[in-house]
Amino acid sequence: MRKTGWNLMEEARLLPPFDGCPTPNHHLIINILVWNCRGSLKPSFQIHVRELCHNHDPAIMIIMETRIGSERASDITSRLPFDGAIHTDTIGLAGGLWILWNSDKVSITQLAKTRQEIHVLVKAHDFSTCSSLNQPLLP
Repeated sequence: MRKTGWNLMEEARLLPPFDGCPTPNHHLIINILVWNCRGSLKPSFQIHVRELCHNHDPAIMIIMETRIGSERASDITSRLPFDGAIHTDTIGLAGGLWILWNSDKVSITQLAKTRQEIHVLVKAHDFSTCSSLNQPLLP
């Protein structure tokens, strides 16, 4: 399988040891990915989303210029590796905005939405209750 972009796991191996405690792999997580995909009906779209999620494990993914709204957007996002989604409707054959998230990492509440914007409240889950992790995570 062809890799897209740089690999965060490889970059993390170059970092100095860190002994905090949000999650066991806290320094390997990208919280938010934003992609201006310009069309989510391309045959490779879902493959690329799954590959990005596998490589970077984002809590939230924002996809812009999907050119798809409504029920069709719901059908596509239900097959992606996220359990939460908010979609906007398109403006003709332009626009389309999706916010996707994993509810085990964040809670998202929709505040307002138009065809060109989505306003949400994001609450990260509290990982401060970790026991102790006083050892470097990377060998």
